[in-house]
Amino acid sequence: MPRLLRVTMVATCLIALAACGSSGDDGGDTASSTGITTAGGDSAPSGAVGELDAACATAQQAVDAAAANVGTALDEVRAATSADEFQAALGDLQDAVGEVETALTDFKDSVAAIDLPDDLSDALDQLTAALDDQIAVAQQIGDSPADSVAALEETLTNVQSDDEAARQARTEAADALGASSCAPTVTAGSGDGGGAGATTTTAG
Repeated sequence: MPRLLRVTMVATCLIALAACGSSGDDGGDTASSTGITTAGGDSAPSGAVGELDAACATAQQAVDAAAANVGTALDEVRAATSADEFQAALGDLQDAVGEVETALTDFKDSVAAIDLPDDLSDALDQLTAALDDQIAVAQQIGDSPADSVAALEETLTNVQSDDEAARQARTEAADALGASSCAPTVTAGSGDGGGAGATTTTAG
């Protein structure tokens, strides 16, 4: 099923890769008026930023688990050999996407609860807004018509630019916060329009 395989590749990029964990590749030192400094990944952040970084890492574990279920559901879609199997697999995919949505919502709530200094409030707002955008992407995919592969493919194409923008915003926010665990992973093939390279990972 070449067309179905292409759809599952794009879906893996948009749901699992979009939500995966820290890139851990911040190159420079990050400092704020709080006196908290992180140096190129050589030392973990401390204080309020350290609490935020830990919250992101913990929340990401739940996102990764949900993303793994998306991968399983996509395998079911790929393996479907009848209309009944296909519809059942799409139902599983919608349920799994719902789990991603819930995990991202919990992610947002956990980081919003951290009491950060005022000079980091804008960056935290950017992070939570980016998570909102990722939640919206998951909702659009979960609510997409389940009557055909073509309808699913159209939805995935329509949300791809929103997904990429949300991941970029998360990266910028994590850099500004000095909390690398809050950033999405950058892997080969991301942002390339959903080609095969975009499925180098399904979680974290």
